[in-house]
Amino acid sequence: MFSQIIASRNRCRHNPHVKKIAYLTAACCLAIVWAMPMLSLQRESPVKGDDSDWWSRVTEAGSIDFSAPQTHTQHRELTPSTLQIASVKAGLGSIARAARKFGKTTVVMRGDAAENRKQACYVSDDSDAYLIFQEDGEGFGGAFYLFDRDRPWHGSEFCSRLPLNSEQIQTASGLRLGLTRNEAEAILGKSSTASPDKLTYILEVEKKASPSELARSKAENPSLSDSEVREDFGSYFVTSDVVAKFTASKLVYLAVTNYQSRP
Repeated sequence: MFSQIIASRNRCRHNPHVKKIAYLTAACCLAIVWAMPMLSLQRESPVKGDDSDWWSRVTEAGSIDFSAPQTHTQHRELTPSTLQIASVKAGLGSIARAARKFGKTTVVMRGDAAENRKQACYVSDDSDAYLIFQEDGEGFGGAFYLFDRDRPWHGSEFCSRLPLNSEQIQTASGLRLGLTRNEAEAILGKSSTASPDKLTYILEVEKKASPSELARSKAENPSLSDSEVREDFGSYFVTSDVVAKFTASKLVYLAVTNYQSRP
């Protein structure tokens, strides 16, 4: 199975509120169900265990200390409109959703063990922008990447053509390549950290499990009493990570990830 942003996901996993996580069976079942609709929609590439995807947050996640004060974690949730790009909602199932909307593309598998990740790449009709959807096979979440033409990577030859030009690829909240830093901040709000050419957002919220989610946890853990289910699975954490990079004061790279501490 795989993970996109290892540090963010592990922070959820190791949170003291998340106890006795017995998700192995559920995650395996979810992975099977999650993969089935993509079998008829996607082609799998020969790229496996490769880490040449310089644009992926997983390549730098190991160097991020999310407990450090300078990360300035914000206790708020990322707006749903920022998780939707080109009318496709990012996260689990986004690769299949993109295939239904834009047509088949080759699915690339990268990494191994905890860093395993699945990606589907599209290139704009004017060849000036790449849009990549990524999913975590363990069922914890996913991401999308939008960036302009830059250095190549192994697997870029599998990108499929989008029926959109680079200016038409944007989130429902209005984020797109070419925005100024001020325009991006007006949409995303105050950043967690900032430099002249980069804005980083680290957001986390604790959410209460719904009655249906508690019922699912009870079914998956029949040996637990109702009170134990509420204690162990009554809440979970949603962690989002947004990175916006600028060149000549224009947005040239956008990464948006969204993970939760339960599949």
